[in-house]
Amino acid sequence: MPFAKYARIYSPYTSIEIITAIAIVGALALIAALNILPKQMQTKEVRARHEILQIITQIEQYQQANNRYPTTQEGLRVLPGFSNYFKDPWGTPYQYDYPGKRNEYDVFSFGSDGKPGGIGVAQDIGNWQSETGQTNHFSAPEPD
Repeated sequence: MPFAKYARIYSPYTSIEIITAIAIVGALALIAALNILPKQMQTKEVRARHEILQIITQIEQYQQANNRYPTTQEGLRVLPGFSNYFKDPWGTPYQYDYPGKRNEYDVFSFGSDGKPGGIGVAQDIGNWQSETGQTNHFSAPEPD
């Protein structure tokens, strides 16, 4: 077979071209990841805020039906439709304190780190205002 030795000699791409193409694809993947990951964290925060508002609505309905708020020991289990719904977007159960430290009752998520406190994306998300008077994500609705 005389053509077999020529098939090895001629390559459509040089190693420099292949390395360059891999570097470009890697750079594009990095740029895409840096733009997508913060949006995913922001989406989880928005979802947590929305779910906390829904929990607050259920707590208020419970209060109207029973003339009292659930105790901290009872927690969110006594609310109708209790299920895994009461886990935040990071898989940690929502927290509930009555009486609350910041409001009549506190409903909150520990955020992305699953621990109390935190800064930035790991900040707790709840129905209170920060000590500086600025809204910490959102405030609880005023009771009627």
